[in-house]
Amino acid sequence: MLVALGISLWQKLGLDRDIVIGVARACCTTIYRGLLAKVYFPSQQFLANAGDDGLHYLQCGLECEKTGAGD
Repeated sequence: MLVALGISLWQKLGLDRDIVIGVARACCTTIYRGLLAKVYFPSQQFLANAGDDGLHYLQCGLECEKTGAGD
């Protein structure tokens, strides 16, 4: 994220706000899903898998921000 943000600022692409919003949304979603998983599925393995899913959603969110998908 920091590299993408740095390149956006360096090249004056104007994506810095979108990148920050995407990261914030992904973090909130990951935390929310993690808390729900902890309540409903207290197994350690499930929490590890939920973290992997959170990273996947973060990557998808960044790709959508880059391509403009979902607008």
